[in-house]
Amino acid sequence: MTCKIVQGYVITPIELGKGCFGTVYRGYVKDNKNELLAVKTIPLETIKNEEIVRREIEILMKLKSPNIVRFYKPAKTAKHLYFFLEYCQQDLKTYVKSKGGRLSET
Repeated sequence: MTCKIVQGYVITPIELGKGCFGTVYRGYVKDNKNELLAVKTIPLETIKNEEIVRREIEILMKLKSPNIVRFYKPAKTAKHLYFFLEYCQQDLKTYVKSKGGRLSET
């Protein structure tokens, strides 16, 4: 995969993770390479129920918390659905491990 531009965001071939429904790549804002983000890519052919995806987008757009990864916006092309998300320097598992394996409730 080479870099791809979708709605003002550049999606790089650097894979951050993979799940049942798609792959997450590192990306950045086209006009600012220092503004990193995570881009979840979901092949449209794997989406069985569009209503579930619509609800997920609605919920993600409403969530505003410093403890939840920020959802910027969705985008759709002929073959993929993209979720543009806040980029985190480390994953939750690594963070928890760095805190001794536990986090306080607060």
